[in-house]
Amino acid sequence: VYWILHGLSLLEAEPVDDYDRVVETLRRFQATAVGPGGFGGGPQQVPHLAPTYAAVLALVTVGTAEALDAVDRAGLYKFFMEMKHPSGGFSMQHDGEVDARGTYTAVAIAALTNILTEEFKEGVVEYLLSCQTYEGGFGGEPGNEAHGGYNYCAMAALVLLRAAHRADLDAQEFWLVNRQMETEGGFQGRTNKLVDGCYSFWQGAAFALVAIARAGYVHPEIRLLDGGPPEGMADAADEEGGLDALDVDDEVTEAVDAATPSSGPLSMNQFKLQDYVLRCAQFPQGGLRDKPGKHRDFYHSCYCLSGLAVAQHGVRSPQGGGRPHAAVLGEVGNLLADTSPLFNVRADRAEAAILHYRRLPTGHAALTSA
Repeated sequence: VYWILHGLSLLEAEPVDDYDRVVETLRRFQATAVGPGGFGGGPQQVPHLAPTYAAVLALVTVGTAEALDAVDRAGLYKFFMEMKHPSGGFSMQHDGEVDARGTYTAVAIAALTNILTEEFKEGVVEYLLSCQTYEGGFGGEPGNEAHGGYNYCAMAALVLLRAAHRADLDAQEFWLVNRQMETEGGFQGRTNKLVDGCYSFWQGAAFALVAIARAGYVHPEIRLLDGGPPEGMADAADEEGGLDALDVDDEVTEAVDAATPSSGPLSMNQFKLQDYVLRCAQFPQGGLRDKPGKHRDFYHSCYCLSGLAVAQHGVRSPQGGGRPHAAVLGEVGNLLADTSPLFNVRADRAEAAILHYRRLPTGHAALTSA
């Protein structure tokens, strides 16, 4: 559900007539009788951090107050704290693996829904830092090989915890730039592997995360998470949240650059990445794929589009109204909506959700007594 809805939202082709059904379906995925309030992969399935991440982001993509209020924040917090491991990481499910993916999904959803307490954060940064390898990237667990998906998870969680500067960012950036292949323009996930379209986001967004960390965490979503005002955003933004709270897309085409010999403001070649997604990752009959010769699927469609959005928009700053300054390869019609490099939902939906949830009670005592 998340992969489909997020991809369609970036294309600004959302199935809004189906959104009420989406909310009702996802309500049934939230664990009640089978455990505290995480989400399972289907009705009455045990809660797991991966579908919890996907379900909450799908609800954030829907963006209505009804969708956002469908999340049982107290139950979700209890589930996260049960998944918390003595190492500082988080287990994907009861008796499941403890890794950077589980830790990021917990941190991201806790930050977004305003349940990121001091008790939750204890030991998390140290665990994530221990996953950085001699190559400069992050592995899934301490001692594992650096891997694009786990690397993104570790970096995004560290940025959300305002601790990415404690990692070796020079080594991280060196590892990242060497994952973009000169001929294809796309990214490999690990050293000596082939390019895969999904890493357009996992690796591409990591460049944005490095930039945010180097800039001292100056970013519109970070500012909102820290309780700052939504100044410079749409005048309609208010503390009520919801689908109409923030809309930055009406004017985005006023700030589009034509492709130039410059590779873009990020330290990757943003235009070569766009070229790979547009020329190689598109399936002739629709959808996107790993590489030519592979089949299309919802996962690759979502993450190829997400990587394309990152390559077009780069990193927004609160200056200039927080609006993206897009650099688009080809026609302006190729421009997608901006995606959050922290959460991978549309940036306006992430901001609206943060505003909505930050009005609600937080703190360990309040969440555990509910």
